[in-house]
Amino acid sequence: MLIRSASGTDAKALTGALRAAVKSYPTVQVGDREAFLAAPGAGGEGDWVLNVLFQTVLLGYIAIAVVNTLVMATAARGREFAMLQLIGARRDQVHSMMNGESRIVVFSALLFGLLATIPPLVGFSLGETRSATPGISIIGLIAIVTLTVALSRGAITTATRLAMRSAPIKAVGGRE
Repeated sequence: MLIRSASGTDAKALTGALRAAVKSYPTVQVGDREAFLAAPGAGGEGDWVLNVLFQTVLLGYIAIAVVNTLVMATAARGREFAMLQLIGARRDQVHSMMNGESRIVVFSALLFGLLATIPPLVGFSLGETRSATPGISIIGLIAIVTLTVALSRGAITTATRLAMRSAPIKAVGGRE
């Protein structure tokens, strides 16, 4: 529990009074803000391992869902790709079009992901450090961008190749 004293209160006297008040509770400790921030969580020092595990599972699930959505959306465009080829587009032109679209998808995902994380990061930073600037690991940020680009571009490129496997005339006449 954090306690704010009135201005002019003697800090040593307040600390002594608080220690006397909680003397009958051996697990309760009295300290300053820095001691509170440095204290481990309720589960002890091993909490970070569990947090990393849960975050990894959650991010893995999100990655599977995103890749699945991109693959399904791109593969469903097989007839469109076939029609483009029948009206004169070469395969490499269709792949180039999809590369451009994948750049837009990746940029949008990174931009909106960043914009969605700013408010909670600033709020958390204000609560913990009283600074609006969150501490962000550059290596972590690079890893997130790299993984986003690899998964998105890989999913779209692979789905485009799979959607363009059959002959264009068969793909246009096929059912969705």
